[in-house]
Order: sequence, then C-alpha cells, then structure tokens
Amino acid sequence: MRRLADETPGSELSYYFASHPHPGLRLARLEQRIEEAQ
Repeated sequence: MRRLADETPGSELSYYFASHPHPGLRLARLEQRIEEAQ
C-alpha cells in the first residue's frame, strides 16, 4: 500500500496515506478512482 503512494508523489493518494495510516475500507474507493483515472 505504501508503494502506491510512493509511485504517485504529491498526489491525493500520498496525502491520504500520510493522513490515514490505516485507511481501511476507504482504500477500496481510492483504488477505484485510481483505475478510473488511468
């Protein structure tokens, strides 16, 4: 999970991981947004 944040520096994902060490179920929503953005 950290790797994802490292691969997208300065992104919303990095900020999210920095603010939420234990994202839990919200991670699934972020992954959906990442797939949609790619």
